[in-house]
Amino acid sequence: MKNITLIRHGEVEARYQGAYNGWIDIDLSPKGAQDMKILGLSFSESDAIYCSDLKRCQNSLSFFKTKKQIISKELREKSWGENEGKTFDEIGIEYETFMQYIYALGGETLNIFEMRVKKIWEEIKSSEHKNITVLTHGGLIRMIYCLERDIDYEESFNIDVGFGSLHHFNFEGS
Repeated sequence: MKNITLIRHGEVEARYQGAYNGWIDIDLSPKGAQDMKILGLSFSESDAIYCSDLKRCQNSLSFFKTKKQIISKELREKSWGENEGKTFDEIGIEYETFMQYIYALGGETLNIFEMRVKKIWEEIKSSEHKNITVLTHGGLIRMIYCLERDIDYEESFNIDVGFGSLHHFNFEGS
């Protein structure tokens, strides 16, 4: 059996909470660092940890024990282009429907994001490691739920993916 635990990075700096952060390289808040330290101390060692290359995930990773670290740009959040770092109110796009809003935000298209996530997720699932942790971002975790549960991206926003949250996937015969 293969066990994969997805963990969203710790809480970010106050200015970026509630914003579309995408590929902005921001740090953890003091609370986020403390929460990740506590989680890392209580978390059993993984055979491998896959981690986004962005600072908020790298800093979260520093609190975990592992035999092998794999850093990947493919585990980044969805890019929001010129709207990165802005809140809903700062962006000022009129919300009509979920998909209209996602496309109006710009950046990486949802299709390209899905293909990127699918590629790295298949790589992780097919790795030789049996006990895997993935330190990544909320949008990417939601996309994995879409792939594994055959739900659409809008529906995935009903899943709680808070800072430091854990999401477990088990695969028989892997």
